[in-house]
Amino acid sequence: MTRLTKAGIEGNRHMQALVRFGHVMMCVSNADHYLHRMETLKREVTLDNVLEIDGLLLAFSVTYGRLFTEAAEEFPRLDRNAVYKTGELRTTHDRILEIRNKRYAHEGAGRDIEFSMGVELRDSVMTVKPSVVFAIPGHEFPSYRALIDSLQMYTYEKLHKIIEKASAALGVRIDFPHGPPPAYKVERNSNA
Repeated sequence: MTRLTKAGIEGNRHMQALVRFGHVMMCVSNADHYLHRMETLKREVTLDNVLEIDGLLLAFSVTYGRLFTEAAEEFPRLDRNAVYKTGELRTTHDRILEIRNKRYAHEGAGRDIEFSMGVELRDSVMTVKPSVVFAIPGHEFPSYRALIDSLQMYTYEKLHKIIEKASAALGVRIDFPHGPPPAYKVERNSNA
């Protein structure tokens, strides 16, 4: 059996892979949370409700997209074709990235947000009336759920492969917690 030291653990490439994969697990957990909130939010056509769903969709699509786009060195990039084995899941994946890129991140509103400006001229006074129409893809949420469930299975299997390799390399059994996710530690910045 290998004697473990802090330096040996920190310098072990298998343990480093496990730490890096922790970022993936956090993103998957967060994306699942945002999706659950969208699925369970009361559907009302009010400005507050639409903005809340839009904010959750933003958080969901950006968090999900981080898993499959170029990122910092310590953050692994997942391969869409390795994760999703069916065309249906790949199409849903592409749709979420389209929402992320076109609606929020890069290219403008895309097909889901329509901006318009009405103009009314009366008695030599022009009144402009801006209008925004949001398309909330609630009908797509079931396909997002299937995608996230599949992603969770993939990350669970991948995590256990990493643990097996690290365990063999270190010569010790590595236990990983099961059950609910750990509590988040929130620190307040006193300078804010």
